[in-house]
Amino acid sequence: MAADRIWVIDDDNSIRWVLEKALTKAGMEVRSFESAVGVVEALDKEIPDTIVTDIRVPGKDGLQLLSELRESHPDLPVIIMTAHSDLDSAVSAYHGGAFEYLPKPFDIKEAVDQVQRACRKSAAAKPAAESNHSQRAAKPFIAINTAAVPRDLLESELFGHERGAFTGATERRIGRFEQADGGTLFLDEIGDMPADLQTRLLRVLADGEFYRVGGRAPVKVDVRIIAATHQDLEALVNRQEFREDLFHRLNVIRIKLPSLRERREDIPLLMSHFLQSAAEELGEETKELTPEVEELMRSWDWPGNVRQLENTARWITVMAAGNQVHLDDLPPEMREEATSESVYSGDWDEALRQWARVELKRNDAPLLDKALPLFERTLIETALEETGGKKHEAATILGWGRNTLTRKIKELDIES
Repeated sequence: MAADRIWVIDDDNSIRWVLEKALTKAGMEVRSFESAVGVVEALDKEIPDTIVTDIRVPGKDGLQLLSELRESHPDLPVIIMTAHSDLDSAVSAYHGGAFEYLPKPFDIKEAVDQVQRACRKSAAAKPAAESNHSQRAAKPFIAINTAAVPRDLLESELFGHERGAFTGATERRIGRFEQADGGTLFLDEIGDMPADLQTRLLRVLADGEFYRVGGRAPVKVDVRIIAATHQDLEALVNRQEFREDLFHRLNVIRIKLPSLRERREDIPLLMSHFLQSAAEELGEETKELTPEVEELMRSWDWPGNVRQLENTARWITVMAAGNQVHLDDLPPEMREEATSESVYSGDWDEALRQWARVELKRNDAPLLDKALPLFERTLIETALEETGGKKHEAATILGWGRNTLTRKIKELDIES
């Protein structure tokens, strides 16, 4: 996957240097400008994925530059950097089409996160490149899932049958091979095809002709075969469960699509696409992932692969209350595992943050009156368990004196 290309416009050399270093470390290609002069002209030769510009730059006001970019490149995200004194201008920039504004001084991690979100938006807005230049592009594309068709009917589905070929065959049926003549036949889950049909398929691929079930005259076809399977065909061949000659006949151009857990860098881009699609389909506003949710998405194993990812995007679009997706907006199974993993890995502050959000949704305030006693009780009980009830050692673990621990135990009504 090509690196995201970022343009940084700022007359402050230190700002440019910090952003260049951070964005490059995040795997992006960075090009810097000291002023806005020549930026619009440079877009004639190259279009970046995101532009980060100060609101006040030599040669052209940042808002003027933003206005020009909106006219010439409306889908290009622009992040406006601004000092606090220019906040009103930043708000104007946001309403004028800026993707987001970044107040100075900024946190570098937040800056990188904003640029990454902008790049995902830019990628989602780009039209898919034309790639189907095959001479069969205008011809039929027929698909069949060989695992979904009952074994007794699969032969008829593929090759058709003549009237009277078997009970219930009241008329001639044209099979998928004939339907795809001149075009493409997609055989999904080819690894589940029965052995006898593997033999028939091999003959069709070798000779380009077959007989309908119950037929006497050969049928000639010109069909391109695309096959797919979730199984390891080479392993099936070794176990003699799939014909080796058919495997080599099919294995001309081989494309291995790794599972999502093997290409985690694709997950945010795919989720952004599915969130946009779900929003358009359901008439909702497109949701945006917070950095912690995006990180969880990357670490999740996704046993259902892309289909599970798409379904999760639909779930989030319907269920998430706000425009930004937080950890407590995720499906229950992901939310529970996220909480347990956060605590186990030492990220208890994230678990606490989730708890606070839930409490606030319940209007259960003040938070500290509820959280502090719970926090202290948990640590005290854990320390006492660790020391077998020895208060002096437990106090040492907690960093308290023994008298303080004794007082807290009494205040919190903790049983010895």
